[in-house]
Parts: sequence; C-alpha cells; structure tokens
Amino acid sequence: MSLLLRTCIAFLLFTASLLKSIDFVNSSRSLTGMSLTDFFNLVIAQFELAGAILLFCSVYLRWTRLVLTFAFFCFMCKALYLLWAAKATCGCFGAQVHVPPWIMFLVDATFLVILMQPLLHLKGWSKQTA
Repeated sequence: MSLLLRTCIAFLLFTASLLKSIDFVNSSRSLTGMSLTDFFNLVIAQFELAGAILLFCSVYLRWTRLVLTFAFFCFMCKALYLLWAAKATCGCFGAQVHVPPWIMFLVDATFLVILMQPLLHLKGWSKQTA
C-alpha cells in the first residue's frame, strides 16, 4: 500500500476521531452520566485515533491493515443499515458534520477494497489457473 493511500485512510480516521471527541467534550457529560451509545462512540473514536496513528507511522502495518479491514467492514455494514433505515446522516464525523449514509458506504467500501488488496496476494490467491 502506498504512502499516499495510507495517509488518506489515516487522515479520514483521524478526522472522524477528532470530530467525535470534540462532540463528547462539548456535551460536557461525565463518564458516569453517559449512555451506552455515548460510551461506544467514545471507544470507537479512540480506536480510530489509534488506527490512524499506527497506519500513518507504519507501525505493525500488517496487523494494523488486518484490524482496519475488519473495522471498515463494520463501518460499511453500519452505513448500509442506516441507508436501509432511511437515516439522513450517519454520524460518522460527529453530530455537527452531516454526511449521508450512502456516501460513507461508498467511502468505506473503497477503503475496504484498498485495505484488502494486499491480503488477496497471499499464497494461492493470486495464482492464475490455466
């Protein structure tokens, strides 16, 4: 995976994490008074931040790519569900940035294919049969 693609994916993850974290800080809720959904969003924001840092710094790149492949698959499934439920926004970038679920589905699917591309070149997958 090229440096440009890793940087783009890391930038998207970092931006999503930052905007979700800003929403949490602006809501001024304590950790004891938050709902399960708020807690889950905070955990996802920190996971996105860790993934962005590891991807950008090329640390444990093989494991990072594998974990992010699963994460983008989950993000894509969530966007597909929100699209099916006819939601106006997915909340992927916090409450202040409104992105339609179909756009995030396409973005997540694109990044999923990019992340899976090196995994498909494992032994036996890339051999052509004649």
